[in-house]
Amino acid sequence: MLRERPKLGEILLKKSLVNKEQLKEALEVQQREHKPIGEILTELKMVTEKDIVVALGEQLRIPYAFQDGSLSKLTPMADQGLEKLISETFAKRYYVLPLSRHLNSLTIACVDPLDLLMMDNLKKLTGCEINFVLTLKADLQKAIDNFYGGRYFLRKAISASYEEEVEQKTEPAGQLSLDELVAKAEEAPVVRLVDLILEQAIEERASDIHIE
Repeated sequence: MLRERPKLGEILLKKSLVNKEQLKEALEVQQREHKPIGEILTELKMVTEKDIVVALGEQLRIPYAFQDGSLSKLTPMADQGLEKLISETFAKRYYVLPLSRHLNSLTIACVDPLDLLMMDNLKKLTGCEINFVLTLKADLQKAIDNFYGGRYFLRKAISASYEEEVEQKTEPAGQLSLDELVAKAEEAPVVRLVDLILEQAIEERASDIHIE
């Protein structure tokens, strides 16, 4: 026999995050505005977005991840071609981010796992079974920007630096003056690469930077 999952309002009541009067008020607003109850409670400042994510995770039995000084929990696995599987446009439209893929199973960070249109489009786009991880909208936005924006420009900077190095190796060998060495160190690809590394380290509050 299947057990009916508890309602979001019941979970919030049980956790003493709202009282019956607050829940009644939110339900009355919901009847007029036809919005999700969690969104209404947040707009009325009765609970925080994090409270809703935790309660929703409990209701749907979906894990959740929050930014805890870094975005490590919301960093997609490297070398899986995830940026090709889900485009930046799709990720920003539906607030989703691919985290990892194992065979036909794809793990996605999202803010609204009940969005049926998003779920249907994800399945059609990827051909995978979808597993969700819940998170805060602001955290997810930063992670999406970091993954699609940062990775793209970082790859371009590295590629430009590498191509420049190859070109230099084909030039006649000669001793460079100190001024020439300083000038080359200040050229755009090198400066951009260092800037990107430092920006990411600051954003993730890293204590060290290790380069191999």
